[in-house]
Amino acid sequence: PDLKVGHTVDAPDVNVTTPGLTVKERLDNALAGLEEAHVSTIHGFCAELLRERPVEARVDPLFAVLTEGQAERLFDEAFGAWIQEQLKDPPEGVRRGLRRSVWTGFGKTAAKSDGPIDRLRRAAWELSQWRDFTAAWTRNPFDRDADIEQLIAELHEFAALTSKPSYNRDNLYLDTAPARHLSQEIALHQSFGHEDYDGWEARLVDLSRDRNFSKARHGRGPGYKQGVARTVVIEAMEAFRAHLDQFRMAADADLAAALQQELTAAVARYEELKARGGSLDFLDLLLKARDLVKSDETVRRGFQKRFTHIFVDEFQDTDPLEAEILLLLASADPSETDWRAVTPVPGRL
Repeated sequence: PDLKVGHTVDAPDVNVTTPGLTVKERLDNALAGLEEAHVSTIHGFCAELLRERPVEARVDPLFAVLTEGQAERLFDEAFGAWIQEQLKDPPEGVRRGLRRSVWTGFGKTAAKSDGPIDRLRRAAWELSQWRDFTAAWTRNPFDRDADIEQLIAELHEFAALTSKPSYNRDNLYLDTAPARHLSQEIALHQSFGHEDYDGWEARLVDLSRDRNFSKARHGRGPGYKQGVARTVVIEAMEAFRAHLDQFRMAADADLAAALQQELTAAVARYEELKARGGSLDFLDLLLKARDLVKSDETVRRGFQKRFTHIFVDEFQDTDPLEAEILLLLASADPSETDWRAVTPVPGRL
């Protein structure tokens, strides 16, 4: 949001509150001090606070503000170095993430550059934009391998149940083909004694997201094949899909929590490169300005005395971090550091 910050002005002829003045006279007086107002985006405002107090803010006095493109290129450099190290001996989250297929949603196609490493890079970049939230994500107990083994057993049973229908063009048979294909693929692995839980996890997740299988048509007629009623096949399919969907959600959540911890090292490399070059990105401007205003009472009191009026355009678009800075500057109690407990000076914000 844009900010219009009013400074205290000592010139007596700019007093717009003098009793008896007409509206025109007040406006004329205000116009004389118009250039005293500081008008900028909130990022620009935070940058000026930091440039004014670089020592207290612990930033390079000559810091450069990275554009979004410059920040992403610098992050790519940091991520590239990090991922090369990880590929030598991938930790669990990276290892599982690299085996996952690229899924962009029903009816969409992935870009040519949208591979597993690109997906990890995007995830790391997103985390870098929330780096003020450092707590580990919740990782609930999840016995992945045991769940995979149970699902594979159910998959083989379902594949056998749906094979050799009475009518090869039966919609139920056609739409459940992905399950039979996966059953055959896994059975081939198992016949050679090969266990690939990361790969099986990825393929089971793919099956859960398969459009045909997830919306399989039931077909017509009471019988599916000799000795097997259609209702039996439909009930088995629904039970298996429910377990499959539950597994996908649990596996996705577990993988996300693992990756969140592992990708912090890539974000840390990005922070190192910025510090080495004396650079700040847009989020740094907010974070460091917030820390400056919140942690240093002398600085906070000085800014509060100086900025007597703060006008925020489109305040509904202000995120909590931006609101924290503004409310601390507008606080009636200079000693208050919790923005949620702040009462602004009447008319200041």
